[in-house]
Amino acid sequence: MVPDTELAKAGYRVFKERITYRHGFYQFLSSDATTSSGHKTHWYVGDETHEHKSPYLVECMIGGMSARSNPLGWQITTAGVDKLHFCYTEYREDVVRILTRKADLDHTFGVIYAVDENDDWQDERVWRKANPNIDVSTDIERLRERCREAQSSSLRKQIFLNEHLNIWGSEETGHFKAADWDACYDPNLSEADLVGMRCAGIFDLSQTRDMSALVYLFHPEQPTNPDNPKAGGRWIAVARHFLPKERDRCNNATWQKWVRKGYIIECEGRTIRQQDVLAQILRDHQKFRILEWVFDPMFAGDLVPELDKRWGRRSVTAIQQHAKNEHPGILKMETHFDQRTFAHLGDPVLRYCVLNVRVRSNGKGHLYMYKESDDEKIDSAECLAMGFARTHTPFSEKKTQMERLLEEKRKTKAH
Repeated sequence: MVPDTELAKAGYRVFKERITYRHGFYQFLSSDATTSSGHKTHWYVGDETHEHKSPYLVECMIGGMSARSNPLGWQITTAGVDKLHFCYTEYREDVVRILTRKADLDHTFGVIYAVDENDDWQDERVWRKANPNIDVSTDIERLRERCREAQSSSLRKQIFLNEHLNIWGSEETGHFKAADWDACYDPNLSEADLVGMRCAGIFDLSQTRDMSALVYLFHPEQPTNPDNPKAGGRWIAVARHFLPKERDRCNNATWQKWVRKGYIIECEGRTIRQQDVLAQILRDHQKFRILEWVFDPMFAGDLVPELDKRWGRRSVTAIQQHAKNEHPGILKMETHFDQRTFAHLGDPVLRYCVLNVRVRSNGKGHLYMYKESDDEKIDSAECLAMGFARTHTPFSEKKTQMERLLEEKRKTKAH
């Protein structure tokens, strides 16, 4: 540290939370500051961004840079627990896209020091990936001591993984690996490529205020759309997620961003009305050829009779979410993700749900899905499991009741 007297000699003036020099100043700002706008930032350093309650402070600093000709901002952080935190979904993901050449952001430089997903966290040979300064500013003996402590305490293990190995998330990792899921993303595929293709619709409705999910699963064994040949030959999933506009949960900056970008459909009021879900289904039916419906009967309510009337009872199947029913779907998800015989369109909410999935055995050889806490969501992942469990054979070419009614209506109009 430089003594205050030396700073004074150089022209600096030192105050409790500010150091001034000529026409500029250095100032400490708390991460929960709410009056940080208006600064013409030339340089800032943000520390432990994963603990900030909101992106407000950082964004104010970045916004103030527009008044400077050559500004610079640094953000330094270890990993956190919450993968929905803006530090992970915004800043870290931007750096990952840059490093994997999926984004070209010339104004951003980033580096991530972390062990790899499949590394053994107890193997000190991999620690240097997350601690390049071992034996310089990081004591290897201290790391060994922390590792030994982590082996007998889940809390200390959590801290060791987050703070010393830079592994994001909770100590208990999800069943499906992010690398496998991300490898199934096809950036060249869009919903336009799926128009007219056969699929099953799977839905899991919430009681009232929680998230509801609707997933369309397209079967690979069907004629490829001649106008869009890239859509054939793989299982493909498209998801819709619903939340009430007036809600207590799922309302941080990340969820709000997903709403703005259209990944979540907001329903007016404090509950999700089944009419809102039905309206979306009817819009989707104008694009996709939905041959079958699969649903969790809990909270399905009045939506099922509506589907019965339009598609016919034989095309609407209830599957309860318990181990015996989920087991085959989980195994198929594992296989298709691993073999890359599955594709998705990069929906971040679907990704979030899939990576939240934990899997246990019921003691009778059947696997079932669960989530670590009530704040996590796995709804659309459960839809995928139900869909894979049900659609183990190619969809029938037989026309649905709704298709027959529409065809008869067109013939009547033609006469």
